[in-house]
Parts: sequence; structure tokens; C-alpha cells
Amino acid sequence: MKFSKLDIFGGLQSLDSQGDRFNMDMHVHDEFVIAAYFTGEKAYTCKDEAGLVGRGDLLVIGPKTPHAAHSHADRGCSYKALYPTLEQITDATGLETKCVESRLSGTRLFQADQSGRALCADLIMLLDEKNSRSLKFATSIFFSSLLARSVDCGTPCQTVSARIRKIWDRLYEEPLSHVSLAELAESAQMSNEHLCRTFKASFGISPFQLIRARRTAYARNLIQNGETLSKAALDAGFSDQSHMSRWFRRIYGGTPKNMIQYQ
Repeated sequence: MKFSKLDIFGGLQSLDSQGDRFNMDMHVHDEFVIAAYFTGEKAYTCKDEAGLVGRGDLLVIGPKTPHAAHSHADRGCSYKALYPTLEQITDATGLETKCVESRLSGTRLFQADQSGRALCADLIMLLDEKNSRSLKFATSIFFSSLLARSVDCGTPCQTVSARIRKIWDRLYEEPLSHVSLAELAESAQMSNEHLCRTFKASFGISPFQLIRARRTAYARNLIQNGETLSKAALDAGFSDQSHMSRWFRRIYGGTPKNMIQYQ
């Protein structure tokens, strides 16, 4: 895996990934994930939804959407991805926030024999563009084309109790806080077991998986901003660098040293 930053819209993050067998545990992103696939297949899970993506498919996963992935039939896959924020997409297209959210929330799969192949080609063209002005234009066109091919979700959001939503917000926004399951259960007025079952049924991810994903993302941001691996591990709440590396492999399918290589 190799992360890069495109010098447009405040720094648009991209990823070039090629791998054999892998298993990525449930995790979340602050940004959208827009991935174009070229070889092999990958199985993905997003709460109650599961599927396969392969050559010519384009998969979009919205911010704060729990998802997991693993290699399929012992075959790897290669793909390129963008990680734009909601603000970057609205800046690039001039569309309102609500429009972008309604069209790209949750999970969207554009299959190759529909519009996926064309979107994949557009994504490759913008990633290969070297001229900054042309790159900005190509990116705006890509996002606009993606949104034009998307339809409003039309699916009502699942009702989540205020107590469970409050725990999600606390764990998501404060992943470094040292809070026990018993404390969370007490605040929700539930048993430990009932809280875990209700939380996972509501969001598709357990409280522990959410904390692990958020701490790993926090460490990744530190490393990308120049922090040493050992310091990032301690600042992100890991016992040591090896502990952080194990979580990186579970979440991203690679070690920090191998995957955080900016161009």
C-alpha cells in the first residue's frame, strides 16, 4: 500500500494498493472511500450488507460507515482509491452538503457493466494527471460525474436510541479516553452484554472495534504528519510500536512502516 496526497482542495489523499491474501477488520473513516478495482476480487461487509468487488467495479463508502474486507478465494486484488472529505467534494462540485450526503451515504457499488468501468477510467485519468490545474479540473469532473450517476438513498435511517448514539459519539470523538465497558453500560443503563449486542446491532461494529479503528486512524494521521512510529504509538494509546503494528495489520492490511510512504 502507498498513500499519497494530491495538492488540491487542501490535500486530497489517495491510495495505491496491491495485495495477496488480507483481512481487514471492521473500521470506519472520517472521509469517503472511493475505490476503483483492476485485478482480482475483494469481499466486503458493511453492517448487514455484503458483496464482492472486482475488475471494473467502483465502490463508495461514506464517512463513519463501519465496514470490513478480506481477500476472496485466496486471490489478491489491486485498486486505487481516493479519501475525500465531505467538504472537499462540496468544494469541487459546488453542490450542497445535503445533496452529497444523500447521494453517497452508506455504501454504493457501481458495477463494471453499468457505470463502474467509466468511473474507474476517470479516476485513473485524474490520478495520472501531473499538471495541478488540470488535476483540479479532472477531480471536479470526476466527483460531479459520480454524483450524477448516484441516486438519493431514499432509505430511512435506522432509529438508534439516544443513549446508544451518545456512546457512539463519545467513542468516535474521544478514542484516547480510558473508559471501561462497565462505565459505558452504566451510562446507558444496560448490562455489559446488552450494550454490546445493541451497539453492534445498531452500527454493525462493536464498541471495542470502534475504539481500535479510531486509535489506529489517529496514529496513522500522526505518522503521516511526520511523527515517529514509536511516538505515534504512545500518543495514540498503544502499549508499544509492536502493538500499534498489529492493529494496523488488522485494520489496513499492512504495517505502518510499509503503508505510510508519501510521495
